[in-house]
Amino acid sequence: LEDRGVVEGLYAVKALMAWKEKAGVELPIAEAVYRVAYEGLDPLKALSALMAREPKPE
Repeated sequence: LEDRGVVEGLYAVKALMAWKEKAGVELPIAEAVYRVAYEGLDPLKALSALMAREPKPE
């Protein structure tokens, strides 16, 4: 990440990934943010994957 200031939620999303495993829930947006921030996933690919998900009542 470039140093352009504070990135809100960068550390929180890491904690969410650990919590979601214990809670057994799906957090597709948080997972996409995690993968972009920590795994180098291309943001456009992350967005495409989110938009391709089957709609669910939430």
